[in-house]
Amino acid sequence: MSTTLSAFKGLDEYFMKKPDEFKNIFDSNNAHEEPLPEYWNKKFTYFQKIIFLKCLRSDKVIPAIQSWITEQMG
Repeated sequence: MSTTLSAFKGLDEYFMKKPDEFKNIFDSNNAHEEPLPEYWNKKFTYFQKIIFLKCLRSDKVIPAIQSWITEQMG
């Protein structure tokens, strides 16, 4: 039985077809500040982007969470 979060449905297929669109995130020193490819960048909330970042660049999750908290608290 497979479980998928509905917000992420299709992301795996998109990633497999167009991995170059994620290369800037993978290569960046500030990966947590890089936008996702346009469709996913608009679709995901900031928190969902952090979840995706955990898969691609787990080393940038803490800075991403710090940015998210700063954004939420002002």
